[in-house]
Amino acid sequence: MRSRRRRFVLAGLIVVLLGFIAYVTLSGPHSGSVVDEAKQAGREPASFPAADENFFRDMEGGIELA
Repeated sequence: MRSRRRRFVLAGLIVVLLGFIAYVTLSGPHSGSVVDEAKQAGREPASFPAADENFFRDMEGGIELA
């Protein structure tokens, strides 16, 4: 009797867990559907110039790396 009840409870937990996993996987934004702030403002990639300075100079230990 206890074994049957345990199986039933375990099966119920598995079903709930699988349902939760399916919900989390299928809900929410999908790839390519979220528009970032730059696109919302109409900015193109060319409007973001690359930096001229070497930000990582101190991390490189003073060695000039190409």
